[in-house]
Amino acid sequence: MVKSPVRRNRAAFTLIELLVVIAIIAILIGLLLPAVQKVREAAARMQSSNNLKQMGIAFQGFDSAQGALPHSAGIGGGLPGIHSAQYHILPNIEQDNYFNSTVAQTTAIKPYQEPSRGGSGNSPTGGATCDYAVNAGIFGLGATATTATNTIDQINQLPGVTPVGSNRTSWSVASLTSASRGTSNLIFAGQKAMLPTNYSTRSNDIGITIGQNADLARSGFLVQRDGTPSFAPLNNWGGPYVGTVMFLRGDGSVGSVRVNTNRNTVVAMLDPNSQSVLTFE
Repeated sequence: MVKSPVRRNRAAFTLIELLVVIAIIAILIGLLLPAVQKVREAAARMQSSNNLKQMGIAFQGFDSAQGALPHSAGIGGGLPGIHSAQYHILPNIEQDNYFNSTVAQTTAIKPYQEPSRGGSGNSPTGGATCDYAVNAGIFGLGATATTATNTIDQINQLPGVTPVGSNRTSWSVASLTSASRGTSNLIFAGQKAMLPTNYSTRSNDIGITIGQNADLARSGFLVQRDGTPSFAPLNNWGGPYVGTVMFLRGDGSVGSVRVNTNRNTVVAMLDPNSQSVLTFE
């Protein structure tokens, strides 16, 4: 009689083997997560840089068509009243419907949204928001397009530094052709500082349909990472990334400025009358 071979069932994993496997998986995840986060941040930085470059092209297109740069309290478009520089370049970023509408739109404008912040892209007070503020020393900040004055940057200037004038009649850079400093040495816009707790609610944001405010046109001298100790978001510059904040130059190029840069350096960087040469990382 032929005996059938004995089948031996393999024992299940022991508890120790299972714990070893779990530990290996945890180590692999721990090694991979930082790499994934770095890739995501790099992609977000690139998108943010592209957003600023698109704004730069729009400013150049506006200047070419109108013979002047838009004012942060300019008049025009479908809505009555005064509006921001970001509002006035909407046709130059293919947002004609928003620009021509007689009602403040609630649709977020993608080129104006910082990808790492998220949120609805809309202000509680109405209208789309913008995560990039223009330089008040160039684009102005005030009540009307012809009588705009800027007390904000006068308050924030360091002692001994001449305040940057924002009255349209005294601008040193009314258009790109009048930029004695050279467009590559002019700061047009940059990432605006924002509290991380406001990313989703946008409770402190002002819609682009409103002109005279220190949210969309800034002149502060602090460059910080969002939410760091002693963080002061009002009228200052900042971003969600480690180490640097991005700025747009008048020639359309984008560069990074290190956080906590010396205040005098930032003032000279924003001052259209300064003859200092901009150095970006």
